[in-house]
Amino acid sequence: MAKYAYRVPNGTENDRVDASDLPLHGNGTFYCTTPDCRARMYVRSPQKPSACFVSYNISEHTGGILCHIKDLFKPDDYCENLFSLDNFFTNLLTKQNRDSSPHHGSGGKGSNSKIAINTLKMLYLMCVQYREGGSYNKYPIDDILVDKYNFDKYRENGIIGNRIVACTFWKYEPDTNCIFMNCPDERLYLPREEHKILKIHVTDDKMFEKCANKLKDKTHLHISVIGANWIPSNDDNCLAECEVVSVGKQICKGD
Repeated sequence: MAKYAYRVPNGTENDRVDASDLPLHGNGTFYCTTPDCRARMYVRSPQKPSACFVSYNISEHTGGILCHIKDLFKPDDYCENLFSLDNFFTNLLTKQNRDSSPHHGSGGKGSNSKIAINTLKMLYLMCVQYREGGSYNKYPIDDILVDKYNFDKYRENGIIGNRIVACTFWKYEPDTNCIFMNCPDERLYLPREEHKILKIHVTDDKMFEKCANKLKDKTHLHISVIGANWIPSNDDNCLAECEVVSVGKQICKGD
């Protein structure tokens, strides 16, 4: 399922359509919005908040993991108007006595109430799904998520402020309690001069060990998402750096 689709294969912004905007009898064939993917899709539940595009055959998707994770966010479980990016990051960056991942979802089983997005995972999945629309509750997606699709915007000016970043593991240094990540996430496919490094500080020794274990990946290919307040790095080899105070809240899988 996806919120947006194209009317033609490999369409442009002018060809994009929101499932919830289609008329009740808006039948027809639509196409996946992942770059270079031509998978056919059809609309389900038009004129409802839960309206979405569904694949005719999932095997037609050629955009890899992105085609599939963009379908995991359920818009009808959350209230877009309640979402505040400032409130989200205030909660995300507030250190708690118990470091654990928060729960996400609607107001509860059997409840009609909806909540604002309140976890990093759901924010990331929303950004992936809503990217083609450009914004969520008037917050530009490109100002929330940094990944390979918009990295050129940050390459020269750096990553500054509250952002969630899709990246891959490079190495960690127990002596300095620092973890280094590759950005954008497909480092191996970029010239060396275009690949950047992010520096993650974890001041607490036990939390550093937990963070390193969660992020380390011998393949250097699996995507991790880190939500933080990023600042320019004093390390000449790094584009930006941040501090992690809660592994459970600030880090999640991106693939």
